Formats: sequence, C-alpha cells, structure tokens
Amino acid sequence: MSSYYHFTSQGDRNENLDRFVYLECNGFNVSFIMDGFCNNTLDMHYVDYFVDVVSRGCLMQIDINHACDFVLSVVNAHDGADGKSTLSMVIYDDEVMKYISIGDSRIYFLDNKERTKDDSVAQRLVDSGFSHESSIPRHPYRNRLLKFVSRKSEHQELSFKDRRLNNSEKVVLCTDGFWCHCNDDVIWDMDTESKVSNAFSAVISGMLVPLDNVSVALLSI
Repeated sequence: MSSYYHFTSQGDRNENLDRFVYLECNGFNVSFIMDGFCNNTLDMHYVDYFVDVVSRGCLMQIDINHACDFVLSVVNAHDGADGKSTLSMVIYDDEVMKYISIGDSRIYFLDNKERTKDDSVAQRLVDSGFSHESSIPRHPYRNRLLKFVSRKSEHQELSFKDRRLNNSEKVVLCTDGFWCHCNDDVIWDMDTESKVSNAFSAVISGMLVPLDNVSVALLSI
C-alpha cells in the first residue's frame, strides 16, 4: 500500500498553476506533477484540462500498460485549453514502475540517487560539457524549455521508461520552484514527511526574490 505527502505554495504569483495528482486505479497507481505557465485570460488552463481528462481516464484503464498508452494519447492530442506545462509522472504496480518527464519538473528516485533530466537549454549545455550540472539552478537559460506539454505540442517519440521497483521505494516529484532553491543533497535525504515539510518550509521562508509556485511530493511505495 503506497502513500504520499504533498506540499504546495502559490508564492508571489497571481495564481498557483502547479498541480499534483495521486490516483489508486485497477491494480496500479498513478502520480504526476505539473507546472503550468503561459497563463491566459480564460477560466481554464491546460493543466486543469490535463488533470481532469487523465484522472478520469486512468481510473477506467484495465492495467498499467493501457494506462501508459492512454496518457501518451492525451499528451499528443490537440485538445484542451490554452497554456503550457511541464509533466513528471510515475505509473506503478507491485513489480514495475513506468515514468516520463517533460520540461523541468523532476522525479528523484531516492534509493539509488537518480533523477530525470530537464528539457532545458541549461541541461543541454551541461550535457554538451559547456556548463557544470551545479550551475543549473542559477543558469541564465534554466527557464528556456525545449519541451513542454500543451494542446499544440506533440511528442510522438515519447515513451514511458521502465524501472524495477525496490522494496519500500521512495520517490520525490517536484517543480522547479522547489528544486532550484533546494540542494540535491537535501532532496536525496527527504525520505519522511517531516524532512519534506522542513525542506519545503526552508524554501518558502528563505527566498529573497519573488517566489515562484512551489510544489513537492514524496511517494512511499
């Protein structure tokens, strides 16, 4: 039986476009985090459309593979409201976890200290050897995303990656409003609710610049 702890803050923005969802489906679980941007004047942002459609649809899927196929179909459909978003998602049952990450929200796998890479110019410069990984949180090109989800974007090449589940696996999902103000060494150690709460509070209280939406979740699987 898995569980989760989730913390979010609007920060200094006019609204909170971060979204976190945890679903218990037919023999599998779905969890994802989104960071919406490019707001519009309409009542609904793309993140709200995605959360609604994926939440209802995943509950109707018969197994983890059908759920993954369904999510990819939504990602590549030209439907929904205006706006753009990042997406980091894990779908798992008792044996395997499948995951995707688009944009610069992140998945941290605490057991073996692995995380997803950002789809940003800053990450591309790190991968090319022009910048050091430690520079990403303050990199001038950190917010220039190469990929995102929206009703106008397509990711036909996108597929879920497989990961064998460890016993008592701990996974952190977070938006850039959290990880860019929290050292990775702190995140790797966030394996309890109190540690996540303390790190979240430190980010919120320690900011000297206008604060972005901030969201983080810990999954205990």
